[in-house]
Amino acid sequence: MPLVVPPEVDAGRLPWPPGHLSPGQPHLSRSWALTLLFGGLFFWWYLGLSGVVQFMFAVPLILSLVQRGRVSMPRWYGLWLLFLAFMFASVLQLLAFPSQDQTTNLLSWGWRMTLYVASTVLFLYVYSTPREQLPAKRLINILAGFWVLTVTGGLMAMALPNRTFNSLMEKVTPHHFLSNAFVKALVVPGTTGGKTFPGLGIYRVKAPFIYTNQWGSAFALTLPFAFAVVSETRNKLYRTVFLGLLVLGIVPLVFSLDRGSWLSSAVASVYGILRMAVGGSGRTRRMARAARSLLVAGVLVGAIVLISPLGHDILTRTQNGYGDTHRALLYTSSLTLAVRSPILGYASPVSLNVLDPGAPPGPSVGTHGTLWTVIVSNGMPALFFFGMWFLYALLKTYRRLPAMADINGEAYFWCHVCILAAVVQLPYYELLPWGLPIVMIAMAVAFRERAYVQRLRRGRSATGRPGVGTARSLAPTG
Repeated sequence: MPLVVPPEVDAGRLPWPPGHLSPGQPHLSRSWALTLLFGGLFFWWYLGLSGVVQFMFAVPLILSLVQRGRVSMPRWYGLWLLFLAFMFASVLQLLAFPSQDQTTNLLSWGWRMTLYVASTVLFLYVYSTPREQLPAKRLINILAGFWVLTVTGGLMAMALPNRTFNSLMEKVTPHHFLSNAFVKALVVPGTTGGKTFPGLGIYRVKAPFIYTNQWGSAFALTLPFAFAVVSETRNKLYRTVFLGLLVLGIVPLVFSLDRGSWLSSAVASVYGILRMAVGGSGRTRRMARAARSLLVAGVLVGAIVLISPLGHDILTRTQNGYGDTHRALLYTSSLTLAVRSPILGYASPVSLNVLDPGAPPGPSVGTHGTLWTVIVSNGMPALFFFGMWFLYALLKTYRRLPAMADINGEAYFWCHVCILAAVVQLPYYELLPWGLPIVMIAMAVAFRERAYVQRLRRGRSATGRPGVGTARSLAPTG
């Protein structure tokens, strides 16, 4: 089969023939770091590293990109780079206006900065790596496995509620830092939230994540990749297992009591399944069969909810938002602070005491939603560029890819659905530390597949035969 690579890849840098390495070159899969990062979720969580491990794995990926000597970017990626510029510049606010919480604020800014950088590196690494060396299907399977681990953690939390563990990071972290609630949550792994939900007596699941909302966010963002496995796989047993997990996964999803996860999961599921079911260009027969299977699974999930106590739990949760008043206060306070410092923000979320000295202890202003975090921490221009990048990625990936040989249109489609789920979550979930890396990988896969199609079309228009021009231009000579 002739080798065809997207335009952003320099053929001269590829090993030849495809899939082989030159003598002396170490044999290391391009996906090794991503497999360990996402596949080792429980391990990083147990060590107390799940909030910082993303940057740890970004370092070797940066070195890999530097070694290649070439980094490719899609059009309009400058929107994201402009966001990063304002994010970096916002630290000047802490240096220019020191406060009594200077150390805590610097740590908060530094933590988010490393995760933004790590997410950027993951995007560039995936987008710049040739498709045959890092196939879209492999990446989809990695993220689908991450969803399985999320469901497993939820089930474990239900079986072992309100358990905490002594992690390695807890032992090496100075005690005066552990007095900070955020630092303590980062390094002390727990299975559930510390309090039961009023009226239900349920501990909200969070294992293997730091907070319950992070569990709900990760579940919804990687759910499309579980659908992708059902859509892509030709193995009936594999498809049956994932369909069973989709039905089983509703149990920890309900016990998470995360209304935001319910909303984003429902939007992504209904949107994805309906678009598969109605047909259109780029839909394959496997996708049509998968749509029917997923519809059956959806009916089963609905039946489980209706005939089990889960329905009562959902109804009680939707009617009792015990944190809604405080969340609304945080949102209005975020707008107030944004007006006071519109260009660079405050570098990090701000204590509510800044606006109301008599306010009780609680979450800071600029939390409980990525949009609010960015506008308070990094300013209005940063929010504009951040939001425009997400909107551009969503709209650019809306149209399906044509059903052509060697095009993974199904992976592309479910990456688009993941981006949609992330956009839905922006107002009420913070996408750090796991959500943003997940969605940036989805964006990179989708943009890379689209670039590959454009390259094939240019080759077809130049030769009159699909892909021939591209293939011949890369064929070995002599």
